[in-house]
Amino acid sequence: MKVGYHARVQTDVSEILRRYDAISPRLGDKFWSELVALIQRSSSQPTQFHSADAQRRRANLSRFPYHFLYQVMPMAFVFSWCATTNGIPIVDSIGAD
Repeated sequence: MKVGYHARVQTDVSEILRRYDAISPRLGDKFWSELVALIQRSSSQPTQFHSADAQRRRANLSRFPYHFLYQVMPMAFVFSWCATTNGIPIVDSIGAD
């Protein structure tokens, strides 16, 4: 399945990577590895994760306080980043712009 990304995803993920890399490059690498693996898993088995609302599903990173939202569409998987701090959404890009 083709994976598409909302325009804000690259900016959001880059910012998070910069924060983790500032603490430790190894921590940034671990975040990136977990994120990529979860995107691959969710795009290959999209119904594996629970519904966030009527159109989107949510996949949680296990070792970092972030999750992402995605929408499965015909022939595509649309990825929208959603970072959380204390359960409060910081970014919810899907449908914006």
